[in-house]
Amino acid sequence: MNVFFSVRVNNVPFEMDRSEIATLFSRYGPLRPSRTKDDHNPLMMYIDGQHKGYAFIDFARPEDAAKVIGEKIEIWCHGRLLKIGRHDTMEPHLMYENE
Repeated sequence: MNVFFSVRVNNVPFEMDRSEIATLFSRYGPLRPSRTKDDHNPLMMYIDGQHKGYAFIDFARPEDAAKVIGEKIEIWCHGRLLKIGRHDTMEPHLMYENE
């Protein structure tokens, strides 16, 4: 059984894509690897081909997610300050190997 913690990122510039966000946040710790072709990390919601301005990032280690949130790290991209916070109550997502 693996445990992952998600971080929510708001105010994501529309110019950014998944790979740019993944590169940006992987500096703070390893991200959970995708398990299937439809499993995306980071997760971004799209409507008509355009993401909605927020993302969820799953870190592999809970201490890395807590560090990003707790240290109130300021990240600027494309002239916008990313707003980083807990995803819900920061409860771990329990992922079983056979999922």
